[in-house]
Amino acid sequence: MIRTADGLTVQQQHFMEYRYVEVLKEFKARCQFYAGLFHTFRTVITVGSLLVPALLSVQYSSKQDSQPGQTASTYQIEIYWITWVVSLLVTMSNGVQALLKVDKKYFYLHTTYEQLISEGWQYLQLTGRYAGQLNNTRPSYRNQFILFAHFIEKIKMRQVEEEYYKALESHHSGTTAATAQVAGRQDDSAPAVSTPPELKGQSTTISIPMVAVPPTNATFETNALFPAPPSPSTAVQSFVDSFLEPAGTGK
Repeated sequence: MIRTADGLTVQQQHFMEYRYVEVLKEFKARCQFYAGLFHTFRTVITVGSLLVPALLSVQYSSKQDSQPGQTASTYQIEIYWITWVVSLLVTMSNGVQALLKVDKKYFYLHTTYEQLISEGWQYLQLTGRYAGQLNNTRPSYRNQFILFAHFIEKIKMRQVEEEYYKALESHHSGTTAATAQVAGRQDDSAPAVSTPPELKGQSTTISIPMVAVPPTNATFETNALFPAPPSPSTAVQSFVDSFLEPAGTGK
C-alpha cells in the first residue's frame, strides 16, 4: 500500500518502510512482551492473594485426606508448604512488577502504538490533520509527507523521553532552578542603579569639584607620644663628671 501511494518519491517510500513500519514492528513486539508479563503478574497476585487466606483457614483442620495412611500432621505440613510457595510467588510477582514498572509500560506502550497506527491511517486517507487545513492546500501524499514525518518522530521522542530521559531532565531542571535562585539572591543584594529618563541614550560626564584644604597651625608634640627619660640627680652628675675631667686639671 505504501508503494502504491501516488506522489511519493523513492526516498519518502524508504522512510515509510524502514522507519515508520519498523517503529510499528518494534512497538508491537514490546506490547506483546509487556502484555504477557502484565497479565501473568496480575493473575498470580490476584489468585495468590485469594488462596493464601483460604489455605491458612484449612491448615489446622482435623479432617484427614481421602487417601489411606495419610495422617493429619502430614496434611498440615503439605498445606503449610503450599501456602509458603503461593505467598512467595505473590511477593515476587509484586516486587518484579514494581521494579520493572510493567503496568506503567504496558499502558503507555499500547497507547503509543495505537496512536502511531492512527497517524498512519489518517495520512493514508488524507483526513484529520492531513486534510490540508493547516497549509490551506489541496492534500496529497507529497505535500503532507513532511507533516506526517514530523508527528511520527514527535511521538517516538515523547516515548523515549518518558522511558529514559525524564530522570535526567528533572535533575537538570532542579540544578537550573537552584542556580537561578542563587543568582536572584546575588542580584537582590546588589544596589540598583537607575539612569534618569532625560539622560538615557546620552554620554554623560560626572565632574567632582576639588575642595581646598585650609592650612593648619597645629603641631604634634613628640614628647607627648615619646616622653623623655628623667634627668639624673646633681650628685650623680658631679660624680660622673669627675671621671670625665682630664688628668692634669687635678694638679
